[in-house]
Amino acid sequence: MSVCPFCGKKFFSYRVLIVHVTLNHVSESQAKANMHILNFLMKECKMCDYTTPHYSHLKRHMISKHKDYEPFQCHFCNFRTSMQVTLRRHVRLNHTNKKIYQCSKCDFKALTNFSKQIHLNTVHLDSRSIHCSECDFRSKRISTMRKHIKSNHINKKSHQCSFCGFKTDGSGKLKRHISKKHSDEKPFQCTLCNYKAAQFSNFKRHLAFKHSQVYKIITTLSPYI
Repeated sequence: MSVCPFCGKKFFSYRVLIVHVTLNHVSESQAKANMHILNFLMKECKMCDYTTPHYSHLKRHMISKHKDYEPFQCHFCNFRTSMQVTLRRHVRLNHTNKKIYQCSKCDFKALTNFSKQIHLNTVHLDSRSIHCSECDFRSKRISTMRKHIKSNHINKKSHQCSFCGFKTDGSGKLKRHISKKHSDEKPFQCTLCNYKAAQFSNFKRHLAFKHSQVYKIITTLSPYI
């Protein structure tokens, strides 16, 4: 059974449907274009020669004509059904919060095999594969590594003032310190003009805007400047 997508009329043959669309709905040129679209949209029954452009019609056909067709299978047991909504209801009523995947190394249980594998890889991983980029510390858990970095490497005063011994944990704080304490000191002198800057970032910006050709040459030779 084939259904016309334009008027809903039913035909026992897909070829008859093509003739119907060509004669009753559009011009010859438009009919060809629409038939290409129709062929793309047509959904075929896997059990017989029924076709339709509507998925809802195909579902009703499968339920009414092929009651034994049950493509949706439960991942937790052998239950099968012809409708996905029925499978969801089955899982919700019979398997929700039932942890049936047992860890082979401890008492941990999971709802899915995927969750069990995550547990094995994070809790029972023999090699300490995560290496801290700041020191020699290693850990098999990401959460442990995060705690280590937070307690040992974050908020360390790594930004030092070039004029005095002041240290801080952020570049913004260092800039504020220099503007307050060393506003009159401008060690970065431009050799192309009389411009001076207290901070290298300002000096670099000056080169980029005022001496762009020279700046391009410098950045080409030293891209990390």
